[in-house]
Amino acid sequence: MSSSDIKYEMSSIDKHDIAHLEVTSVDSTTREEARQATDLSAKAQYAKLGAAIKKDKRFVWWTLYVMLLVFGWGYDAGLSGVAIAFPEFRKHYGHYYAQGDQFVIPALWQSLWNAASTIGQVFGGYAAGQFADITGRKPLLYTAVFLSLAASFALVFAPNLPVLFVSKLLLGLAVGLSTATPPLYVTENAPANLRSTASSLTNVIIVFGFLPLP
Repeated sequence: MSSSDIKYEMSSIDKHDIAHLEVTSVDSTTREEARQATDLSAKAQYAKLGAAIKKDKRFVWWTLYVMLLVFGWGYDAGLSGVAIAFPEFRKHYGHYYAQGDQFVIPALWQSLWNAASTIGQVFGGYAAGQFADITGRKPLLYTAVFLSLAASFALVFAPNLPVLFVSKLLLGLAVGLSTATPPLYVTENAPANLRSTASSLTNVIIVFGFLPLP
């Protein structure tokens, strides 16, 4: 058979059929692997997760340590509404009304107190998105810790409502940094078999932040 005949026979083969056979074979294998992965029972899935946790204990403890920053989001959100209800808080920052025989914080400052943390979180989350790739994750984490400590100290010793508002604003900024940066940092460093679990810890730890509140 001449070379020209061989070329003619090869050109007569439908290339779409070959491509179809190859894709079908790959797709069948992929579907089988996906089916085996999703057909695990709940017990088997938890066993698989437990084995992954035992294998990477150091990463798990490191993740919980870093994600403690997210704890402040839930605690701060719950504390904002609860603090105004404390009699001592109203007595220290409010005005005495003889008619009701009680101390009352002006409505404007109540609104500012509740909004301060949210405003700070908006700017903190924006700053995390802008500077996370420029400065790196660790500097943002250190900044969040420093701001949180400074703002908490200022809140405890705030002599009046304006100082209290500014302190709460700074704390909200720290919470915004703390909510955005740790999940990003943890997910990027997580092993593949723990990545989804580590990223889902954000919401769980935020809920835990509400638990210490009265």
